[in-house]
Amino acid sequence: MHFRKSVRTAISKKTARCAAPLNKIQKRPFITQTENSDYQSTKIHQQSSSLNILEASKASKLNLQLKEKSSSPAQKLIDKHSGLLGLDEEALADDLLSQTPANSALALAVLKTLSSVDRDDVSEYFMEKASDEKIRSIARDAVGRRFLALAVGELTDGVTFSGERKQADRVVKLSSQVKQASKESAEPKVATPTDIVEIFTFTEG
Repeated sequence: MHFRKSVRTAISKKTARCAAPLNKIQKRPFITQTENSDYQSTKIHQQSSSLNILEASKASKLNLQLKEKSSSPAQKLIDKHSGLLGLDEEALADDLLSQTPANSALALAVLKTLSSVDRDDVSEYFMEKASDEKIRSIARDAVGRRFLALAVGELTDGVTFSGERKQADRVVKLSSQVKQASKESAEPKVATPTDIVEIFTFTEG
């Protein structure tokens, strides 16, 4: 009897030792499918929120740039000649003619602000109406030369028609004349034999 009792006691203790780890395993928390789905949803929401904040920041910067651009003198001048039918390129060219050479910086800014198609048309209208003297007066200024260079570049970029080529060549020729004249006036004058005779006659007489 004592032997059976000892055996039962030993079995009970062994069972208890085996059950203890099982109880520990059962007590361990585990993530259910629903909890995992909620976790994934939260993570996606957080990532989405971060992306939305980033996009909002980019949109804010873009709106600020557009606002600054729309309030610039160049954009205001463009808006002045824009309507339901779009931009009146000829009227804008006339306005630029009145602005140059005194305000060549504004004329240059206007060309840079325009789209490529409008820039080409405005440049052609401008050159057709500008006299040779007007072109020369614009070319005497560094900013004016940049304006003319941009206008010529637009006319000669891509397919060029005969009228555009004619105006571009005229502007290049007139600008070169101004540049050459400016270079010659900056060079010190070398006395010629005739000058020496005239100076000698003046001092002797």
